[in-house]
Amino acid sequence: MKLLAALLLLLLPSCFLEPQTASDRAPKQPPLATLTAHVDKVVYKGGEQIHVTLTLRAGPRGAYVSKWSKVSPNDNQNSLVGRQMGNVSGFDISLLTLDGKNAETVGHAGVADRFGPTPPPSERLKNEFLFLKPGEEETWRGSVDGTRVKPGKYQIVGAYVPDYDQVRELVGLPEEQGLLIADVVRSTPVTITIE
Repeated sequence: MKLLAALLLLLLPSCFLEPQTASDRAPKQPPLATLTAHVDKVVYKGGEQIHVTLTLRAGPRGAYVSKWSKVSPNDNQNSLVGRQMGNVSGFDISLLTLDGKNAETVGHAGVADRFGPTPPPSERLKNEFLFLKPGEEETWRGSVDGTRVKPGKYQIVGAYVPDYDQVRELVGLPEEQGLLIADVVRSTPVTITIE
C-alpha cells in the first residue's frame, strides 16, 4: 500500500503539467541587436523640437544592418534627404502617449530606396549592408519637430525598421548566416514631459 501511495505521489503531479515542446527546451538566442533612445532633456515646452539619438548595438554574434543607416555629413544641408540630421534607412522615432498611442500629427522616419533594377540578392547583401561586429554600435540622430500636444507626460520610442520586402529576399542567404536584422528592433520608451 505504501508503495502504491508513493507511486501515485510521483506520477500524479505530471498529469497536471503542460507538455514541453522542442522549441520550449531549445536555448533562446540572444537578440541580433538592441536599440536605445536618448533625449537631451526630459522637460520640453509645447512645440519645442525634441532631439533624439538612437543607438543600435549588435548582439554577441554581430548583425547586418543597412549601409544607408550611416549618417552622411551632408544630411543636414541637403533638403532632398529629409529632416534635420539625416533621413536614413531603418530608423524611426515616435512620440506616444503613456498608454502607447500615437501623439503626433506628422510621422518621422528615415527611409531610402533605390533607383533602377534590383541587383541579385548576394550582390545586394555585399553592397547595401554592413556587418556590425559583436558590441559594435551604429548611431543615428533625429528629432520630433515641435509637435503641438496637450501638456503632460509622453514616451519617445525609437525603432530600427528594415525594409521588409527587400530584406526578406536576403534572409537565408548562406553568407548572411542568420545575422541580418529582418524584424523591427524597438527601444525601451523614454518618458518626457511637455509643458
